[in-house]
Amino acid sequence: MENMAKVTINGETKEYPCGTSYRDIVNEYQKDTEAPIILVTVDGRLRELHKRVKGDCQVEFVTTRDHIGFSTYKRSACLVLLKAIYDVAGKDAVEKVEIHYSVGSGYYFTMTGFAGLDQDFLDQVRTQMHEIVDAKVQICKRSVNTDEAIALFHHHHMYDKEKLFRYRRVSKVNIYNIGNYEDYFYGEGVCLIEWADLIREILPEQMCRVTIEKDLEKGFDYRKITLEGFKGIEEQEA
Repeated sequence: MENMAKVTINGETKEYPCGTSYRDIVNEYQKDTEAPIILVTVDGRLRELHKRVKGDCQVEFVTTRDHIGFSTYKRSACLVLLKAIYDVAGKDAVEKVEIHYSVGSGYYFTMTGFAGLDQDFLDQVRTQMHEIVDAKVQICKRSVNTDEAIALFHHHHMYDKEKLFRYRRVSKVNIYNIGNYEDYFYGEGVCLIEWADLIREILPEQMCRVTIEKDLEKGFDYRKITLEGFKGIEEQEA
């Protein structure tokens, strides 16, 4: 007899065979949500849609309107972009592709060691991105030990990430892959801007400010650090 699990969603409990993917469950509810469901939480823990039901649990949906859902959507788009670039250009033709954070809400990317960056190439990348999406190529996560991650990124010529992991003390690293492309994403990042007052008119409304100035009352070698706008930290002088 097939093992069944009781899954509670929005106060309603249904039974599903153990091993059912959360994607299959989401497909039943997607039509009733205002935004695409991109992740789920299972008993409070975040899970990708390709993961499977193991037992009785409570499931909540995460959509692109949620902060973590929208962040996941952006990272997924970045992975699709990077895979498309290497698919079109060829892995050996590109030294490095970097996606940078910007002052605004968008990203921009730079390529090193590739001479064919023109509008025709960008059009081909756009087409390849649509083909990847239409093919529903899954983005999967796997956990590897740090030494394996170092060897992996050395093999992929991602020497900056290889160097990063040589200084990390954690034993496990989450690697994301889409088809034959693998990468590591490390949070939303922080964009630091020196002399930001020079571009005050284009800065976002929500930002944190760190002011460093001499504290001559204490001595020439002392500095006064003022923090403003940090969540959970009142404006204060350090």
